[in-house]
Amino acid sequence: DLKATDRNGNVWSAKVGEGIAWMKSTGVPRVEKSIGSDTAVVILMGTNDVYYKSKKWNEYIEYLNRKAPQWVRRGASVYYASVGPLGNHPGDNTYMSLSNSGNIRPWNNALRKGLCKDIQWLDVYGFIKDDYGSHDGLHYNESTNRRIYRYICENAI
Repeated sequence: DLKATDRNGNVWSAKVGEGIAWMKSTGVPRVEKSIGSDTAVVILMGTNDVYYKSKKWNEYIEYLNRKAPQWVRRGASVYYASVGPLGNHPGDNTYMSLSNSGNIRPWNNALRKGLCKDIQWLDVYGFIKDDYGSHDGLHYNESTNRRIYRYICENAI
């Protein structure tokens, strides 16, 4: 469980292995007071919820569509970073019961179509799909994580 401010002044709220329930109960409330004028709110969540076949994307859409207009009224810009591809190398890989074509891309398409106009799309999937590294098919290596971070900083922060 982490709430931290990095050397660039970015405030982070993160916990490995969590999903929408944690985001609603802890992740967002932990940083919401920091959201104000000239703030970039970047949501980089969803991978763990993609595991469930219940299409939890509706919970993300409903929650973020309710919260984003509040943050925008405070002067913030809001972004959703798409879930990245699975596998140890580019292609339509599977990880456990997940696949890029069967789970990740449908998830991203549902979010992209369902999120309100106050939320800008960061296409992490498209950015790294042809060049990424992972030791287990799910978690990216340090080099890929740094590329994703730079992509977000260049496009949102």
